[in-house]
Amino acid sequence: KGVPPRFCFAMEVPSKAAAPAPPAQVAAATPVPNGASEMAVHGTPAFGSREGRSPNRTSSLTTHVLDTARGIPASGMVVLLEQAVTPNPFASMTIDSEAGVNWRKLTERVTDVDGRVPGGLLNGLPPDAFSRGTYRLTFRTKEYFESIGTRGFYPVCNVVFEVDDPMEQYHVPLLISPFGFSTYRGS
Repeated sequence: KGVPPRFCFAMEVPSKAAAPAPPAQVAAATPVPNGASEMAVHGTPAFGSREGRSPNRTSSLTTHVLDTARGIPASGMVVLLEQAVTPNPFASMTIDSEAGVNWRKLTERVTDVDGRVPGGLLNGLPPDAFSRGTYRLTFRTKEYFESIGTRGFYPVCNVVFEVDDPMEQYHVPLLISPFGFSTYRGS
């Protein structure tokens, strides 16, 4: 008693005088015949498909960091992009001894006031720098939280993901708070 509700939903209630709405028509899904394309049948490309795209499209890797505890973008967060590689004595790499993986630093960027990396994470890298393989984004959350006067639990958030088709668009957002984080493949 006396506790305000956490969620409030509003919905329109039709008056008694309103005529009942006709039943909604649900279209059956049209199967895509063997050999046909999703674009030809439905007018839209299948998820992950290159169909309908410009052949000149370049690779894309973006991120968006949101501070869910404050309800705003996380500006000024350092984001490191690394690629898993086979040992190479001439490359500058970090060795993750627990997993037995060598990581080669590709770039280190900082999020802007919108919580995004301007130009994307591949901006300024050679075209062949982003290929099939395993990548890691390291978000330096400790530095970010210290800069806003908050103590967090996770000093970094590592997001490891695989790239099957480097010509696809990869968007890897991060939702953070001082005591938790979440990520997903965005679009």
